[in-house]
Amino acid sequence: MINDAQVVLAGFVASAPAFRRTAGGTSAASLRVAYTPRRINRGNGAWGDGQTSFVTGLWWRGLGRNEAGGLRKGAAVVVK
Repeated sequence: MINDAQVVLAGFVASAPAFRRTAGGTSAASLRVAYTPRRINRGNGAWGDGQTSFVTGLWWRGLGRNEAGGLRKGAAVVVK
């Protein structure tokens, strides 16, 4: 595991999760997460918002069922 790259994203659910089942019966859910980085202006020392970015994730099987049933638009999330 030491050589695996890890990404942690903290943001808000940007749209309602979309739940579906594949032709083989496997559960899947997709979710868009929006995040806005905070940046400091070195000229005046004030904090401000950067540009908002959106990431779409896809969750399979039990995790997909739980995510689709438990998250709503606007909810704060941390994805690892």
